[in-house]
Amino acid sequence: MATYGVPSAGRLLKRLTTLAPDSALEGLGLPEAAAAAPMADAQSRLEVGRRRLLHLAAGTSDVDEATVDRIIQDAEEALRKLDDDGENAVLTKGEAFGLEAVIESDGSRPVLFLQDGSINLDAPELQGSLSARWKYDAARFLGGIKKVAASVGAVQLPAFGNKRFGTAFVIAPGLVVTNRHVLEEAAQLVNGVWQWRYAVEVDFSGEYQRPSESCFPLGEVVFVGPDPINRRINFSNLDLAVIRVSGDLANLPAPLSFEGTVDRVAVRDDRQPPIYVVGFPAQPLLEPGKAGNAAPRAGHEYEEILEKLYKNRFGSKRWAPGLVEAGAGQLAGDTRKWIMSHDASTLGGNSGSCVVDFGETGERVVGVHFGGRPRVENYAHVVAALRESLDAIEGISWA
Repeated sequence: MATYGVPSAGRLLKRLTTLAPDSALEGLGLPEAAAAAPMADAQSRLEVGRRRLLHLAAGTSDVDEATVDRIIQDAEEALRKLDDDGENAVLTKGEAFGLEAVIESDGSRPVLFLQDGSINLDAPELQGSLSARWKYDAARFLGGIKKVAASVGAVQLPAFGNKRFGTAFVIAPGLVVTNRHVLEEAAQLVNGVWQWRYAVEVDFSGEYQRPSESCFPLGEVVFVGPDPINRRINFSNLDLAVIRVSGDLANLPAPLSFEGTVDRVAVRDDRQPPIYVVGFPAQPLLEPGKAGNAAPRAGHEYEEILEKLYKNRFGSKRWAPGLVEAGAGQLAGDTRKWIMSHDASTLGGNSGSCVVDFGETGERVVGVHFGGRPRVENYAHVVAALRESLDAIEGISWA
């Protein structure tokens, strides 16, 4: 679930100066540029971004080289203003989104397809200096990444060409978790019982250019946040649903374990815990009576361009690392102290995706992504803060 907004100068400046976890950068043999101040190397970031955007543009007839050059020009002007005025810089929408497009493309927040149950450490997205730390940690935790990826699936409609509209992952034998707002798209509450309007299943393969081979129908809703979401982000509402699956449960992927302490995602003294997200880029929300046919909501011209550039990612399982920006109780308005924000690239959402610790275990779930504003901020429920609500569900593993 996403709402659109223009990234502020302060937000952009923070993203430019926060690349990757700083612990252990020294002594790993990583390129010095990986730890360098990015504002001092702005021109190289622009060039890396331009090459990546041109590579993406080559895969579509909707975006040409002149459009990419215009994005880069706007980004260059934004950088000049930020260098002069810092977070007080006044940026046009084009400048703000142009610079954000570069940040999305320069390797500082890479996005990789999951293929054959893993990520490719030799992928172009992991070869630049700005992605060096992510590559190091991905190699270190590759076994955990594979384990997590196997247990994450796409929520889809088999009667509508397997249209995908959310993500779910296994948390206990026979049970998956997703967002309540994903549930609301395909089911309704009738006399206290959730009834599916369409047949819905979870596809645990769901990889780019790979067939669907591991699908499980969704059934009984075991637990759900008590308040309707209605496509709105409200930090006071629990956007969570636990659902039983049917089918050949002997072949259901293994449950993922939950982190039991909120301290794992706490931001202290500008120390931002690293995380990664596994899930499926959001497709347009379903409209009543028009399952899977809603038009995309473009917030601005560059949003449309970036959607075209990244369109081949929609509906396919992917991995994206990032940093926690605020932990439980650290966000304004989080009076329930159960929300975290992160800056992994979600390109409009990954509703129901798992947010995973990328600093200590590489496989323990710390959050359930539920929404945000593309290229502005991403929100997830901190699972440790939900323990009291979920304790009655048998089979969840807390660590």
